[in-house]
Amino acid sequence: MPDDLRTLSYATVKDDATLLEKYSTPLDSTQLESIASALPPAISDSLVSYRLIQEHTNLDRFIEPALTSYITTTAAPPPEHTPAITASRPSNCEICQREHLPLTYHHLIPRQMHAKAVKRGWHKDWELNKVAWLCRACHSYVHQIATNEELAREWYDVDLLLEREDVQRWANWIGRVRWKAR
Repeated sequence: MPDDLRTLSYATVKDDATLLEKYSTPLDSTQLESIASALPPAISDSLVSYRLIQEHTNLDRFIEPALTSYITTTAAPPPEHTPAITASRPSNCEICQREHLPLTYHHLIPRQMHAKAVKRGWHKDWELNKVAWLCRACHSYVHQIATNEELAREWYDVDLLLEREDVQRWANWIGRVRWKAR
């Protein structure tokens, strides 16, 4: 696949609006043909051998649904918290993975730092409302390990937080603690 298609994401689309035009769905036949022609010949040979496509020229129509799904998914904006809509809300804490707990939403870029984060170029406007769903214990712990500025600058993603050794130890310990409502 072309490099710009392989690295397609909401961030790249926001930075380069021509990508959104180039890969708008449904893809036209010339785009599909150019993408299919860039694929190794072994792919179409295998698909013909297994009779998934009739001939090599049908490869573009065969990959169209997968490409459309890929483009739609990767270029979609990240979920953000809206009080009325909680469909994207997970059922377990994103750090300790405990289930059946009341979850709070943690602004990955603290609200007090939004203006500073944009002004200093740490983040773009569209990234400011990204949230993580955390249990109360993990939410409090995250705010104890770093200041709001450090959270905005360095620890603005759940995966980044989970890379920290202290957070991993915390998650292992708190994950064994059972929560009980009073």
